[in-house]
Amino acid sequence: VGSALCILCIFSDLATIFFAAMQNIYVFSYITRFVNHEYLFGLLAMLMVFVVFSKAHGDGEKHVAWTQCVRGQIVVVYFYAAVWKLIAPTWLDGSICRGIFLSFEEKGVASGVPWSLL
Repeated sequence: VGSALCILCIFSDLATIFFAAMQNIYVFSYITRFVNHEYLFGLLAMLMVFVVFSKAHGDGEKHVAWTQCVRGQIVVVYFYAAVWKLIAPTWLDGSICRGIFLSFEEKGVASGVPWSLL
Protein backbone atom coordinates (compact mmCIF):
# COMPACT_ATOMS: atom_id res chain seq x y z
CA VAL A 1 0.00 0.00 0.00
CA GLY A 2 2.79 2.42 0.94
CA SER A 3 4.78 1.79 -2.23
CA ALA A 4 1.64 2.18 -4.38
CA LEU A 5 0.88 5.54 -2.74
CA CYS A 6 4.50 6.64 -3.26
CA ILE A 7 4.33 5.72 -6.94
CA LEU A 8 1.10 7.65 -7.36
CA CYS A 9 2.54 10.57 -5.33
CA ILE A 10 -0.55 10.53 -3.11
CA PHE A 11 0.16 11.31 0.53
CA SER A 12 3.84 10.65 -0.19
CA ASP A 13 5.01 11.62 3.31
CA LEU A 14 2.63 9.24 5.05
CA ALA A 15 3.22 6.60 2.38
CA THR A 16 6.98 6.77 2.98
CA ILE A 17 6.50 6.28 6.71
CA PHE A 18 4.05 3.42 6.13
CA PHE A 19 6.39 1.75 3.63
CA ALA A 20 9.35 2.04 6.03
CA ALA A 21 7.35 0.55 8.88
CA MET A 22 6.04 -2.36 6.80
CA GLN A 23 9.44 -3.06 5.21
CA ASN A 24 11.20 -3.15 8.57
CA ILE A 25 8.50 -5.30 10.13
CA TYR A 26 8.98 -7.70 7.22
CA VAL A 27 12.78 -7.67 7.55
CA PHE A 28 12.94 -8.14 11.30
CA SER A 29 9.94 -10.42 11.80
CA TYR A 30 9.27 -12.58 8.79
CA ILE A 31 12.58 -13.26 7.10
CA THR A 32 14.05 -16.48 8.45
CA ARG A 33 17.43 -16.01 6.79
CA PHE A 34 19.46 -12.86 6.26
CA VAL A 35 19.10 -11.31 2.82
CA ASN A 36 21.33 -8.31 2.11
CA HIS A 37 18.91 -6.66 -0.30
CA GLU A 38 15.95 -6.80 2.08
CA TYR A 39 18.04 -5.29 4.87
CA LEU A 40 19.25 -2.53 2.51
CA PHE A 41 15.68 -1.68 1.48
CA GLY A 42 14.69 -1.44 5.14
CA LEU A 43 17.67 0.78 5.93
CA LEU A 44 16.99 3.08 2.97
CA ALA A 45 13.30 3.26 3.89
CA MET A 46 14.18 4.36 7.44
CA LEU A 47 16.60 6.97 6.10
CA MET A 48 13.85 8.26 3.82
CA VAL A 49 11.63 8.76 6.89
CA PHE A 50 14.26 11.14 8.26
CA VAL A 51 14.32 12.94 4.90
CA VAL A 52 10.52 13.32 5.07
CA PHE A 53 10.58 14.62 8.66
CA SER A 54 13.34 17.13 7.91
CA LYS A 55 11.39 18.39 4.88
CA ALA A 56 8.14 18.59 6.87
CA HIS A 57 9.74 20.69 9.59
CA GLY A 58 11.12 23.13 7.02
CA ASP A 59 14.74 22.67 8.00
CA GLY A 60 16.48 22.85 4.63
CA GLU A 61 19.93 22.22 6.04
CA LYS A 62 18.92 18.96 7.74
CA HIS A 63 16.92 17.93 4.67
CA VAL A 64 20.03 18.22 2.50
CA ALA A 65 22.08 16.36 5.11
CA TRP A 66 19.65 13.43 5.29
CA THR A 67 19.39 13.32 1.50
CA GLN A 68 23.19 13.13 1.30
CA CYS A 69 23.12 10.37 3.92
CA VAL A 70 20.80 8.29 1.69
CA ARG A 71 23.05 8.91 -1.30
CA GLY A 72 26.13 8.00 0.75
CA GLN A 73 24.57 4.71 1.82
CA ILE A 74 23.92 3.80 -1.81
CA VAL A 75 27.49 4.74 -2.76
CA VAL A 76 28.90 2.53 0.00
CA VAL A 77 26.82 -0.44 -1.15
CA TYR A 78 27.80 -0.04 -4.81
CA PHE A 79 31.47 0.50 -3.92
CA TYR A 80 31.76 -2.70 -1.87
CA ALA A 81 29.78 -4.67 -4.45
CA ALA A 82 32.14 -3.48 -7.20
CA VAL A 83 35.26 -4.29 -5.17
CA TRP A 84 33.94 -7.76 -4.35
CA LYS A 85 33.16 -8.44 -8.00
CA LEU A 86 36.65 -7.35 -9.02
CA ILE A 87 38.42 -9.71 -6.63
CA ALA A 88 36.05 -12.70 -6.47
CA PRO A 89 37.27 -15.47 -8.79
CA THR A 90 33.73 -16.71 -9.43
CA TRP A 91 32.79 -13.33 -10.93
CA LEU A 92 36.00 -13.05 -12.91
CA ASP A 93 35.62 -16.42 -14.63
CA GLY A 94 31.90 -15.90 -15.28
CA SER A 95 30.67 -18.92 -13.34
CA ILE A 96 28.13 -16.89 -11.32
CA CYS A 97 26.52 -15.42 -14.45
CA ARG A 98 26.63 -18.81 -16.16
CA GLY A 99 24.86 -20.38 -13.18
CA ILE A 100 22.17 -17.68 -13.18
CA PHE A 101 21.49 -18.03 -16.90
CA LEU A 102 21.45 -21.84 -16.79
CA SER A 103 18.96 -21.70 -13.93
CA PHE A 104 16.60 -19.86 -16.30
CA GLU A 105 16.53 -22.97 -18.51
CA GLU A 106 16.04 -25.29 -15.52
CA LYS A 107 13.07 -23.24 -14.31
CA GLY A 108 11.63 -23.03 -17.81
CA VAL A 109 11.75 -19.23 -17.98
CA ALA A 110 14.49 -18.91 -20.60
CA SER A 111 12.11 -17.18 -23.06
CA GLY A 112 13.45 -19.28 -25.92
CA VAL A 113 17.07 -18.18 -25.40
CA PRO A 114 19.44 -21.18 -25.49
CA TRP A 115 21.61 -20.15 -22.55
CA SER A 116 23.51 -23.43 -22.42
CA LEU A 117 24.81 -22.84 -25.96
CA LEU A 118 26.23 -19.39 -25.19
